[in-house]
Amino acid sequence: MRTAKLKNKGFTLVEVMVAMLILFIGMMALLWALTAAVEHNLKNQMTDEAVRLGEDRMNILRGMDIAALASGNATVVRRFRNTDVPFNVTWTVQNLSASNSRAVRISVTWSWKGTGHQHVVTSIMSRDL
Repeated sequence: MRTAKLKNKGFTLVEVMVAMLILFIGMMALLWALTAAVEHNLKNQMTDEAVRLGEDRMNILRGMDIAALASGNATVVRRFRNTDVPFNVTWTVQNLSASNSRAVRISVTWSWKGTGHQHVVTSIMSRDL
């Protein structure tokens, strides 16, 4: 009497389930890495914007007469990925010991996801002699 040969080709259900689990874990890790990279990129864009705002304010103050320099503040709103982010720009002017010199400190602050961030620019300006 002849018996049928069993063919053991292919995968069992357990092997397929284990392979799917390993692929799922790998895909979740890639998704987490992608999310972290996008968040890091967004923070870098905001920091770059803060640097630009500080430099712009410093250039405006450098163009003014030294006697007209005064402390002040402004709020600038920039849009990042459909979200408005307010940047608070504050500049303080201090007289130095020499009557023709001023210390200027510009602080740009903003908040993102409940965390405060700050960029500071400092310079000394003096009147031409």
